[in-house]
Amino acid sequence: MHSGQCSRDISTSEECTDPDGNSADHGKRRCIGCQVDGGAGGAGHQPRDALLQICGIVVARSASCHCAMVLVEELDALDLLIWLGGGAAVARRLGCDQSTISRRSRHCQQVFNLRLQRHPADWPLEPNNPLLLLQREVHQLYRCRMGQQLRIDASLLAAPLLRPAPPEGWIPGHLDRLGWRRPLQLLKARILDAWITAMGQELSRLDRDTFCALPLARTPLLLAGQPDHPLLHHGQLTPGDVRHIPRLAPRQGRYPRTEALLGDWRRLTPSQPMPEEERAPTPASRTVRLQRPGPGDLTLHYRTGFSLANQGMLRALPLDLGVSTELTLVLRRDLLVQPAAAVLIEDLRQRVLAAARHQPDLICRT
Repeated sequence: MHSGQCSRDISTSEECTDPDGNSADHGKRRCIGCQVDGGAGGAGHQPRDALLQICGIVVARSASCHCAMVLVEELDALDLLIWLGGGAAVARRLGCDQSTISRRSRHCQQVFNLRLQRHPADWPLEPNNPLLLLQREVHQLYRCRMGQQLRIDASLLAAPLLRPAPPEGWIPGHLDRLGWRRPLQLLKARILDAWITAMGQELSRLDRDTFCALPLARTPLLLAGQPDHPLLHHGQLTPGDVRHIPRLAPRQGRYPRTEALLGDWRRLTPSQPMPEEERAPTPASRTVRLQRPGPGDLTLHYRTGFSLANQGMLRALPLDLGVSTELTLVLRRDLLVQPAAAVLIEDLRQRVLAAARHQPDLICRT
């Protein structure tokens, strides 16, 4: 195992020599540290020297690189399994079979002494494994610098920003989840690279040293129902008009600031909690998926004009909740210096501007 920086470009057959003068035959591959910081014919691991020496590792692209502790493909298998939640989804993304995903993930867990067991909804994270966190930092830097696909999620009401196709160079994962704890956990662990939420108003306590929240747009929160819902044929509605109509809503406490702003609308409308189809390891990080409404259903759903224009057949009720939601992009602060982040921000800005031309209640914030 190679514990220092590589001093030569190992895309040739030359030896790679570590600081102690030890050589390792890398074949015709270069470790990620060389590719990220040294470049072709590179000078070695410049800004990541200390990181790689602390790790005692260099992540490699293939088994021909003897300085490898885990391969790119192995860490991909583990992290995409945690992110996407299932071997079949990971196999489709990586273009291999599930047994290969299982083997790669299992080896990665052995290297980092992990014993991951899937809970009903999500795979747990290992927040107290510094070696793994350092490895993921190098891996994320590699994705940014070498043009590899970056990972992005969006909440249900923000998902239209990533449709019909995500920005170039980005792959979407979950686009219909509620809650914010799980996405922030994945961002902090560097498994996820970016996340768009439609509830940016809930991020007042965000760790600003770690994360950066970039407002994209503001739009009113609406209640919507099926096209045949009887309340669609009334005039302007009041809280009393919807007193006895069931409302599919996030569980109490998930969005406390928005709940407080809803005031009488929240208190007077009986709330039908979201079904717990997905449940994270702890109640604090619980995440659920929205139940799909069917014809003739009287249940009301929270939406925005932006999401209604792009999702399903629901129609907004004639009422004013007096609450706006914030479409917000969240990234790790240290990723803002990467060109890929600037490209993403500009792409999303253009998407918001294009949508605002057809949605006058969508106010661009970028």
